[in-house]
Amino acid sequence: MVSSADWAIHDIHDKITAGNQKSIRILQLANAAFILLHVISNHFLGRRHFSFTALALTLPGLVCSLVLARWGKPVFSENGQVVSSGEDLSGEGGLIEHMWDIVYVTWMCLTMTGFFGGIMWWMFIIVPGFAIFKAASFAMPFLMPAAGRMRDAISSQPNTAEPGESKRQQKLKQRQQKGQPGKRHQQQQR
Repeated sequence: MVSSADWAIHDIHDKITAGNQKSIRILQLANAAFILLHVISNHFLGRRHFSFTALALTLPGLVCSLVLARWGKPVFSENGQVVSSGEDLSGEGGLIEHMWDIVYVTWMCLTMTGFFGGIMWWMFIIVPGFAIFKAASFAMPFLMPAAGRMRDAISSQPNTAEPGESKRQQKLKQRQQKGQPGKRHQQQQR
């Protein structure tokens, strides 16, 4: 007998499998479309070659596309059942999201360089720039301990207000903590 939890897990795997297949198909078509757009726009604008710079800077996006396609590819058994749905390519956070970002930046650079010239490859600096920013924000507390202690002190200050409380509710709560009854409480006592 199959429990409802097993059906829920099976349903989740089916959704991930369908989503991954769709994402991989879109990824492959979009890669081809953006490269073709770049080549066609270069041809019509008089730049008749796909430069080595363009090839070198397209490689990270293409490698990320291939890795995403491989990780997200579902595995089927001989009778057509899903053995493994692959990694969830729509997952937020982590390495998969960063790889999608590299793919998107590559597509944007391909489009912009196709129409505006090779100088637009400098937009690709966004990727290592973001990586440096994240690494610096991680390393800053270790490099400057005073800054880390100040951040910890600020974050550890007690916040008396609960989320969603209005200022009026906060004042009434403070009065009750001090032992001063609110107007309603005073009127009820009379």
